[in-house]
Amino acid sequence: IKPYSRARRKFRGFVFPTQLSNFVCMAIRLFRCSYAAVDLEGLTKEQILALGHEAACDLGWEICRVAENGFVGYPRISGRSRDEQLGVLIDGETAEIRSHSIGRKLFSWGKNKKNVDRTIEKMEELWNSYSPAELDHKYLEIKANSHREGQGDF
Repeated sequence: IKPYSRARRKFRGFVFPTQLSNFVCMAIRLFRCSYAAVDLEGLTKEQILALGHEAACDLGWEICRVAENGFVGYPRISGRSRDEQLGVLIDGETAEIRSHSIGRKLFSWGKNKKNVDRTIEKMEELWNSYSPAELDHKYLEIKANSHREGQGDF
């Protein structure tokens, strides 16, 4: 019986034993990703999608993919890099907001946490300013626009 697995995985040009590889991947993911779950009681899945979409657009994110249970966006071309991704996944009355670095960035330097926090704050602000009927209307607009632009999975 061998004390550890000799299985090896290739990770960005280096070869690590399996256990070390899992640890390194997990550690890097922790530095590159931030997420939080927000409970939005009283809103439907469609209303939460509209609320999150509006919040992301107001914060300057370009939404590139929309589905029934969430969306993915990137920052617009500006002073910020395009090495970030914002995703919102909706499950019932809960929205999971995730921001993570993509590409060659190993650390986010707190940017991902700020993205998540700002998105949550904006969603709470918009929740107080929109009625459920307005959110339903916004959802129908998002659905129509995403079909027209070929980026929706409804």
